[in-house]
Amino acid sequence: IEGLEDLPVSLGPFEGDTDSERYFALLRHHIGQAPNTLTGIREAVSRVMENCAYTSLNFLLADGDFLYAFRLPGMEGLCVRRLEAEEDFRGHSSYGTRTESSHSHGAILFASEEVDSGPSWRELAPRTLAVAHRDLRLEFHDV
Repeated sequence: IEGLEDLPVSLGPFEGDTDSERYFALLRHHIGQAPNTLTGIREAVSRVMENCAYTSLNFLLADGDFLYAFRLPGMEGLCVRRLEAEEDFRGHSSYGTRTESSHSHGAILFASEEVDSGPSWRELAPRTLAVAHRDLRLEFHDV
């Protein structure tokens, strides 16, 4: 991400030179400074959108209680699917990846495409943050 080359040391130690590492440091910093995770994510993403050149701002972030999924821009999708308890899953991506699983309590799946014919797939609009709760509830927020 052009524009994140010179982040302050206060954002954390940097071992490498990757955009991903700097983006994560920025997310971590803003989340730590904000009253809640959602506000911190919004602030970090806004900072990058307003001050940096980027091709995408994708991430999955887990904090022990929630799983956050974000994808921008909308050239490629981010899809989410909720598997119900005891629903078997057999997926096949356009990249050749095959996935099979069975979840006795259900699950939330995130993927860049619908990888099976399940009716519960939903493609997220650009700038939408999906938040998966431990009880498998999903929330959607504009970022």
